[in-house]
Amino acid sequence: MPRDVAIIGFDDIEMAGWPGYRLTTVQQPMTETVRATVDLLRRRLAGEDMPPQALRIPTRLIIRASTLPVDVG
Repeated sequence: MPRDVAIIGFDDIEMAGWPGYRLTTVQQPMTETVRATVDLLRRRLAGEDMPPQALRIPTRLIIRASTLPVDVG
């Protein structure tokens, strides 16, 4: 890899950055995600009439060796 296949992980677990893996990954802000989820749940449990909604919480792409371009020359 990544000559034939590029691999991207999700969650940016610690192992993804280890030298043997160096896996490109999407890092999610877990604190913000949990906070937004709990807020919506509390509002619904309190009886607030809320239409379905999509929340967009920014993520960050961490590029490592599993997707880096390689010199095929």
